[in-house]
Amino acid sequence: MKRALYAAGPLGLALLVVGVGWWVLAPRVVPIAYLTMILLGALLGVASLWSSRQRLFDRSSGKRVAYGAGFLVSAVVSLLILLLVNFIAARYNDRWDLTRYRTHSLHPATLRVLEGVDKETDVVAFIPDRDKARSRATRQLYDLFTYHQPLIEVTVVDANRRPDLVAEFGVGGNGRTIVRSGERVSFFPEFGEEKLTKALLEVQSDRSNVIYWVIGHRERPMRTQGGEGYLRLRGDLVKSYHEIRPLSLAPGDQVPEDASLVVMMDPKDEIPAKELEAYQAYLAGGGRMLVFADLNFAAPEAPFPASPLLERWGLRVQEGVVIDARKLKREQYDDPMLLMTGSFDHRHPSVEGLDGRHALFAGSRPLTPLDIVMEDQQIFQVALVRSSPGTYVEPELLVATNFKAVNKAAHDRWLNNQPIVAMAAFRTWAAAIGSDELGRESRLVLVGDADFLKDDYYDTLANGELAQNLFRWLSGAEVLIKRAGENLTAKQAMSIESDQRRMILMIVVILPVAVFLLGWVVWFMRRTK
Repeated sequence: MKRALYAAGPLGLALLVVGVGWWVLAPRVVPIAYLTMILLGALLGVASLWSSRQRLFDRSSGKRVAYGAGFLVSAVVSLLILLLVNFIAARYNDRWDLTRYRTHSLHPATLRVLEGVDKETDVVAFIPDRDKARSRATRQLYDLFTYHQPLIEVTVVDANRRPDLVAEFGVGGNGRTIVRSGERVSFFPEFGEEKLTKALLEVQSDRSNVIYWVIGHRERPMRTQGGEGYLRLRGDLVKSYHEIRPLSLAPGDQVPEDASLVVMMDPKDEIPAKELEAYQAYLAGGGRMLVFADLNFAAPEAPFPASPLLERWGLRVQEGVVIDARKLKREQYDDPMLLMTGSFDHRHPSVEGLDGRHALFAGSRPLTPLDIVMEDQQIFQVALVRSSPGTYVEPELLVATNFKAVNKAAHDRWLNNQPIVAMAAFRTWAAAIGSDELGRESRLVLVGDADFLKDDYYDTLANGELAQNLFRWLSGAEVLIKRAGENLTAKQAMSIESDQRRMILMIVVILPVAVFLLGWVVWFMRRTK
């Protein structure tokens, strides 16, 4: 019994050191565990001292007591050093994420958004108290935002415990995150890095997020059912806090001033010259447009209605259709107009992250830059997307209805050519005299296919990401575009179940501590024989 009480001294000291260190370094992690360690360590230490009270005052055992006192002093000094290191780390901290998949790091696109945050921002996550795992996971994720941007303050709380916050934000109920900066407020369901990043971009922005969808010339509608509409695209735009409105310009009308982007989805009827002039004035003022020019089998020789506007920016819709010659040579006549794009311009921010991936186009018209000298020499064009090798341009649209009649040998010269299916034109305007702001950049994108972002194709290959990238680049949210080498998705706030927590605690904490303490006690017992 005396021997056991004597061994309780180092065991109690070990438990006391581990418990106090745990309490100082991670007070929120399983507090019952380190409190038990501290209490048990103190009891064992007192019991050991009480059993050895005669030896403490026995001069013959003074040497052993000196050894014990020296050991105790060393342990206390080590604990003080640990506390000092923790204090310094709390005042001057930095983080290194050495995990393989950057588990404890934010996405580079998120970091770009955080760099632009220049106003104090409140982030409140309403999570019920009973869901402690999700609350902890959400706090850990959102705390990464505050680490990189001190202007952000995060609160994770049960909505039922803070009715004052619910009344202040005007949004009730658990299971959502509210973001506020100044007078701008946005909220979203659940919790995640990408959702919070988009909300931060929204509340920090002073610009409008209204996208106008041109109607009145037999353009393709957004809400068509049966996979022919653009509802999935619309859903992603709404999640990025864009508002979509129809636009029909009467004679003398101008594009609304709150337009962040104007979309013209494959018009078939003639567009009046006065209306085209209104779009030109909008672009000349730093506007943004996205134009889709698809096939028109009803009138294959009719010019594209928006060609006068496009050609002023050096973009031309070429007559014909892009055909996959490899399918024709293999006698696969089912759909040789179904193209897999094979080349993205890695130099342009809207598509550089897609280099090496593919998108699927269903019947694309070829695009070409104008060879003539334009009136505005400061407009630049870039080919964003090209079709894969082995495709060619069939100049007669009507031939596409009878592919067996195509003279395949006559098109061998096209096999090393990759027709352009998406192009961009842009121009930077000088700032106003006396203004410190940079001049706004006009941006115009022309795509030779309106099918690749339909509901039927939106989730195919890189179609959805290509569509989002074009909208982001044009509407001024290019910081959200994934660049080359970056992960495609951000992290969610992952909750850990109680059984998983117990398993992690057992493997990471309890087993190593138990092995260490057992080895220490065995060593101490052998040393005192």
